[in-house]
Amino acid sequence: MKLSLCNEVVRELSFDRQCALAAGLGYRGLELAPFTFGEDAWRMPAAKRAEIRKVSADNGLEVSGLHWLLAAPAGLSITSADRAVWQRSVDVLRASVDLCADLGGTYLVHGSPAQRRVAGPDDASRAEEAWTLAGEQAALTKVAYCIEPLAQPDCNFVNTL
Repeated sequence: MKLSLCNEVVRELSFDRQCALAAGLGYRGLELAPFTFGEDAWRMPAAKRAEIRKVSADNGLEVSGLHWLLAAPAGLSITSADRAVWQRSVDVLRASVDLCADLGGTYLVHGSPAQRRVAGPDDASRAEEAWTLAGEQAALTKVAYCIEPLAQPDCNFVNTL
């Protein structure tokens, strides 16, 4: 079993220090929240992706996966009726799948409660379509795409297993 630390809880530290702390505490992996690398982490260049893998490995850690996928950039929503907002959100999800694979992660956890709120059946259909597209991308890159059930009142869509 590999225990992983979610890096957003120590995001005020540099990534080097996050890795050193996690390793020192006995963790074997880090689960990364993309927003901790900036507003456009999903566009991260290959050299930065390689650097993250190297820093992790140098500390005896692996990148386990990604979570909190749509916290940045602001304004994303997989339920939005605004097609441009929805499409940008899907683009971020698909690019996040590629980011995960490039970092050596094996899974993504879709929590992001504010970005998946639904007001009606059309909203739920748009979320399901977004998740289907993200899942197809995940299949191509051989990573798992997980949907995290979240408690109300934080989230009103997919609250139980």
